Amino acid sequence: IIRDYKTEQTMKLPPHEKEDFERKHTGIRGQVVEMLLEGANKDATSQPSGIHEGYYSYFIGNDCTKWASFVRLYNEVLIQDVYSDIDIRYYFDNGLIRYDYIAKPGADLAQISLKINGSDGYKINDKGELTLETSVGEIYHGKLYAYQQIGNTKDEIRCSFKKNRNGTIGLFSEEYNSAL
Repeated sequence: IIRDYKTEQTMKLPPHEKEDFERKHTGIRGQVVEMLLEGANKDATSQPSGIHEGYYSYFIGNDCTKWASFVRLYNEVLIQDVYSDIDIRYYFDNGLIRYDYIAKPGADLAQISLKINGSDGYKINDKGELTLETSVGEIYHGKLYAYQQIGNTKDEIRCSFKKNRNGTIGLFSEEYNSAL
């Protein structure tokens, strides 16, 4: 039994018609939003670790030179020196992709500059939390978790998103001590 929500009628369909009905009456909405690292080191090196169980296949347009099959996934990828003295780590956490910036001693956090493409806009609230606006709802980047590690001790520090003068998004922390 399939319920056609447009007409609120319930219909019984033979199996061969079910797929066609669903294709015609089911809509999937989405919006692609990119978060690009503006001014990042184009020669940064990456180190993947831990092969993930799945894989992706990409078939972009009609140009088969842009197609790729069985692209492996990794549990973690570390991109070294994406900015001077700043690495970025991408990893899966409970099935969701996450990222961490790793600032080495002497790093300037002002280098981090995120350019957002594809959103309908963004806002940064008074707590420094980022919300991207899309046609299917808001994408909420909540409170940032940041810490400074000295030896084996991790001291949490406040960090927030900020709007840069050029319209990109940066990170700000009064408590970050670049000398450590």
